[in-house]
Amino acid sequence: CGVLVHVVYKSVGHKAHLTLEEHWNITTVKWRKDLILIATIENQTPDTKHPEKIHIRVSDKSLIIHNLMVNDSGEYVAQTGQWEEEVIKYRLNVQEAVSKPTIHADIDWQSNSSSVCHILAKCSADGESVTYDCKYQHCARTNATLTGVNMTITYTDDGMLECTASNRVSMKRTSIPVNNT
Repeated sequence: CGVLVHVVYKSVGHKAHLTLEEHWNITTVKWRKDLILIATIENQTPDTKHPEKIHIRVSDKSLIIHNLMVNDSGEYVAQTGQWEEEVIKYRLNVQEAVSKPTIHADIDWQSNSSSVCHILAKCSADGESVTYDCKYQHCARTNATLTGVNMTITYTDDGMLECTASNRVSMKRTSIPVNNT
């Protein structure tokens, strides 16, 4: 069956702390990234291939990766014993924070009224976009080119059109007023 893979999402520039969880009594550990040995601890003596980037905590044999970059993404495995038995496995996904979205709206006003009849709104962030058709304060998505960023447009109670862009590590919002002035 193998070891369960723990999926972790982190933002560029932050740090990841990969623990052994309940396996605290192990004395010798090898940490590998994508099968390549990156850190060991034996007889309370840690050794890492990149000490400026990777730290192994002696007390619990956990791995700390500092100043994360997208290329730090990968499979991290802790192994122990002569046969390098897998103790725990992580899939680290490092992502850039999403940028602040932009919103553009074409608004049709109801004749002889200050009420909004119809809004066609487009929200964009990080090269991706979503289009919503809003009628009488209810918005429905009509088109999207989304792969890594999730985007939604909502009409708020205080008369704002709000675009929310998010990924697994961040979220940003932009809003514009919808009024007939």
